[in-house]
Amino acid sequence: MKKLFVTLLPVLCLLLAGLVVPAAAQQKPVLDKAAAGKIVQMLEATGLNYSKASDNVWLIRYKGDQIGEFNVLVIGHEGMLILTATIAEKKALKLTVDALQKLMVLNDDFDRVKVGIDSDGDLFVRTDLTLRIVDAQELQLNLEQISGAADGTFATIKPFLTGPRRTEK
Repeated sequence: MKKLFVTLLPVLCLLLAGLVVPAAAQQKPVLDKAAAGKIVQMLEATGLNYSKASDNVWLIRYKGDQIGEFNVLVIGHEGMLILTATIAEKKALKLTVDALQKLMVLNDDFDRVKVGIDSDGDLFVRTDLTLRIVDAQELQLNLEQISGAADGTFATIKPFLTGPRRTEK
């Protein structure tokens, strides 16, 4: 009996962990009201037009010289303020060695912004800020950086797009 218990205990632990982790992963991280209020105050102070997209997510519409109209998402998440814009969806990208090299160079060229490909295969630009220490002036500066990086990244990757860019609404 003891041998059976010792053998089954690790299996039982793995099964329980498999049940607990997905439940925790499904819970939406909560941004407290004070943090959400700080984000709204900073957005107001920038003077930019923004809208609330969902809980803890705000949207600012930009128009770039190369990319045209696009959205920058402002996301409050676990003490972070994340600014991100999708440059191109996976289905519109033809990722060659040359394209990836150009994206890597952009990643080095941009001061505050990182260029990446998300888990869906979409190309994005993103900046992560610590919410506790960011103020409206810093938010404004980083929004300018992210919008400029979106336009610059699009201009660089345009030859590697397989069709017209989807216009975000």
